[in-house]
This record gives sequence, C-alpha cells and structure tokens, in this order.
Amino acid sequence: MEAIIEKLNDAENLFYNRQAFLRFNQFKIDRTLNTLSAIDQLIFSTVPRLLHVNQKGLPGFVDHENVPCGIMNFSMNHECLVATEKLFPNIIIRRQKNLTPVIHTALLMGSLGSIAQSKKSDLDYTLLVDKNSFTENSLKLFQKKLNLIETWTWDNYNLESHFFINDYEEVKNNIFGESDSESTGSALAKLLKEEMYRTMIIVTGKIPFWLVAPVDCDDKSYDGLYQKLTSGQTLLKKEEFIDMGNVDDISQGEFFGGSIWALIKSFKSPFKTLMKMGVLEEYMFGDTKSNLLCHQVKGKYFNGTAYLDIDPYLGMFERVQQFFKESKSEEDVDTLRHAFYLKVGTQISVEEYNKGSENWKKETLIKMIKEWGWTAEKIDRVNQYADWQMMQKVELGNRI
Repeated sequence: MEAIIEKLNDAENLFYNRQAFLRFNQFKIDRTLNTLSAIDQLIFSTVPRLLHVNQKGLPGFVDHENVPCGIMNFSMNHECLVATEKLFPNIIIRRQKNLTPVIHTALLMGSLGSIAQSKKSDLDYTLLVDKNSFTENSLKLFQKKLNLIETWTWDNYNLESHFFINDYEEVKNNIFGESDSESTGSALAKLLKEEMYRTMIIVTGKIPFWLVAPVDCDDKSYDGLYQKLTSGQTLLKKEEFIDMGNVDDISQGEFFGGSIWALIKSFKSPFKTLMKMGVLEEYMFGDTKSNLLCHQVKGKYFNGTAYLDIDPYLGMFERVQQFFKESKSEEDVDTLRHAFYLKVGTQISVEEYNKGSENWKKETLIKMIKEWGWTAEKIDRVNQYADWQMMQKVELGNRI
C-alpha cells in the first residue's frame, strides 16, 4: 500500500486518504454505539438532529426568533431517522426554514470508541463555529439551546452530555480558551490539539483537513495542500473540509508546561495521569517530528492496518510501556500496567482468564495481561481494588 501511495500525486493521495479516514471514522462510530446502552445509542444518533433544528416539543427548543442552529453538510442517515422516531413518536420533525447552519463540525474526543470507553462514558461534544457569525445575544441563545439538550439527557436518561463551543480560527491558531475542564492555556494548546486529532470522532459536519493530509506534512506542505484544496486543484470538495491547523511537532517548552499541568491533575485522576506523564516524558526524549501519537494513528488507517489494531488509548499505553521498558525499572513498568488496567475499568474474571471471552475488550486485555506475566491470582487481587485496605491503596499511589 505504501509503495502505491508514493506514486500518487497530491490530488490522488488526498482522495484516497479521505476514503481511508471516512471508513475508519465510521468504524469508531459503530464501536462507540456498540458500547453504549440501547437508550444511549438512540440519544447519540438523535443529538445531531436536535442541533440542526429549533422546533417546539423537541429538547433544545428555545422560544425566540432566529435561534442559531444547524450543522453544515448535515444529512440524516437511517440510524438518526429511526432514533428520533423512537424517542419522539408523536412529533413530526420539520425542515428548519431559512436555515443558515452555524456549526461547522460536531466532534467527540477522549475515550469514546476506544478500549477505555464504558457504558457510562460522557458524550463530550466539541462544536466548531465561526464566532464572528454570532452577536452577543445570539451566542447566549445558542448556549441556552445546548444547555437544554444537556439537561434533557441527564434528567431523563442519566447520561452526561456536554457541548463545548470553539471558534475554528482560534483552534487553528492553538487558542482553546475554556474548552473543557482540562483547559490548558496557550502553552499546552498543541498537546491538546494532538490529543484531539488522535482521538476525535467526527459525528457530523466538515472534516478537519489534517485528518486527510499526509502523515509527514510540515507546516509549509500542509498550507500548500490546503491552498490546492481551496483553489480547486484536488479531487475533493473544499466545502467538505475545515482547517483546524497542522500538528507536526511540539516544542520542549510545551512538554514542560504539560508536565506541570499533568502533575496538578494527578490528584484527580492518578491512573490516567501516569500514562499522560509517560507520554510527555517519551515525547521529551524521543523523536517527535511527524511522530506524535496522532501521526501513529493516522499512519495506520492510511496504510490499511486492521481497525481492531488501531486504538488511540492502547497506542498511548503501548508507546509509554515501551519507553518505560527501555528507561525505567520493572516495578515502574508494572505500576504503569496497574494504572492502565484500573483506568480501563473492564475486569477479567479468573474463568475468563483461563477460557477467554467473546467480548473484544476482555479478549484484548486477556492477551495483554498474559504477555505481562500476570497470574489469575494477581488479576483477582487487582480486581478487588475498591475493597483494598487504605495502606494498600497508598502504597500503589506512592508507586505512581
């Protein structure tokens, strides 16, 4: 595959990259849906339609004229149609009159679609908009609409959903502001963007151009290719894409700032933070140019790697584990494995350890823990973490 791609011109390369990304993105959507409960699947499929209209009787309705809504390039698929009919059987959802969509892209990021996703994982949407298209009042109305949808999912179904509004030009320039509870400021913006590109699922709307640009694109090459797209020199439609900016490399200063931020967060989520600190340390001492984790994921779906073998969370763990093996003690490696197993939150029983499982997450974990040399007795002990005595938890915390 790689040998073929090398012979393609830019236009052909981008065309095939788009096809590869769309297939991988759909796989992640399907995996996300398969992990959610039946009712949460319906909500996941319905949210885009709720964002696309402002209609009385539907969650998110704001009783005011000219409430901003709508998603660019939105088209209702079969799953969305069925889900809305099941949730709102007595409502005929109509086309929004004189609609000027304000949402360029609706995406999800984080653990969704990975081995770390659970049935209780939040739906944290990032909505890319042009804030210049809003007045102060219309932005308040838009935020009110989003808050009403969040309230509906929680009050009726105990599902946490959150909508974070980001100006796409600010994201392009690595300005994230208060994008979420892990907001970092400008010093860490590229690290946040790297994580976004590595884990994002495009729910609907425009595709960030970086996701189809070649893996080894430096800033100059990236800008040149995007210029070709916008001037009609490719096989793609410029209206299908949005420019969130390139991520090619990250400076040492950003790694230092990231480490400070991760240390502060460690009190809230120590298992997750150990892996993030490990990534930062590996980045600091390794070759990162076009070799960040997001490049690793992109290179795999471009080159035809089996989708089951492309998991952003697993990829992060495996890269940190290799770095720990080369630079740290066996005890440190074992501590990392404890943190990963406990963070994933999927328990392997002794019977499953011995006989296997049909669940893809469990089968993946079983293969991993056997490679680690963990015994069934050790697994059983780690499974009892919630019931450990305080001193045992403190001892693991000190190791982390």
